[in-house]
Amino acid sequence: MTPASPSLVSTLPGLRAFWTFQEPAGDPRLALGPQPSPLRECGAPVPRADEGVFGPHSADLAAGRWLTCPPAECPALNLHGPAAQVSVVAWIKPRRQDPPWCDFIAGLWDERAMRRQYGLFLGLGLSGVKSNRQVCGHVSATGGHSVGLKHCDDASSGSTPVLDDVWSLVAMTYDGTAIRSYLNDHLDPHPQRSPYPYSAGIHCGGDAGASAFTVGAVSLPDFRLGHPRFDPVTTMGNTFAGLIGGLAVFDRALADTELRTLHQRTLAS
Repeated sequence: MTPASPSLVSTLPGLRAFWTFQEPAGDPRLALGPQPSPLRECGAPVPRADEGVFGPHSADLAAGRWLTCPPAECPALNLHGPAAQVSVVAWIKPRRQDPPWCDFIAGLWDERAMRRQYGLFLGLGLSGVKSNRQVCGHVSATGGHSVGLKHCDDASSGSTPVLDDVWSLVAMTYDGTAIRSYLNDHLDPHPQRSPYPYSAGIHCGGDAGASAFTVGAVSLPDFRLGHPRFDPVTTMGNTFAGLIGGLAVFDRALADTELRTLHQRTLAS
């Protein structure tokens, strides 16, 4: 695969951060955009794989190794409010994990502190939707549970499983009225879940209450001790295993045509 030019992403309007993951293990992964938003390793070192999308390398994530940026170092990612919009786009090559479970790709999604804002997942178990490693986009206006429920259920979900050991573009968008899930060059529709109507906005915890931006794992509350990939020491779970060759966050909902073009110019050649 011929590496794509980072300018395909970095020149799009509304960019808040874009990481290409070319840095070696041990170094912060720095973003293109208004701020460097450094992603630092947590747990074990995150190796650099010798294949990628926007260069010859990518980051190799797995259980026990993920990346994070504290709120003070990534204020550009703290998207919130009743009129907020967001897109999270990732280029990933997943590896199968056993037992299968939902995987967290990236976002501001701290379940332990009830500071959910937005996040890109694979295979959420949602009301009326079987978890099947499909693309899911979570948004929360409350930071905690959905109104009237004991869990957060405000999310889009595609219908198509994301393949293991294959590079894919996965994305979620939120335009203030609906959340959408995308796989490669198209919206992945689901009759109840993609698009998923949602007009409540994105939770605002204030500068002191914002979530850390995490990649490859999300903070879970103690009651999730039964989760098959929950680390009781760090409280991190929903771990992602595989390569990530690019990750971008925008403060608007990208159009279908923009995501189709990104796929065609990065993975379709």
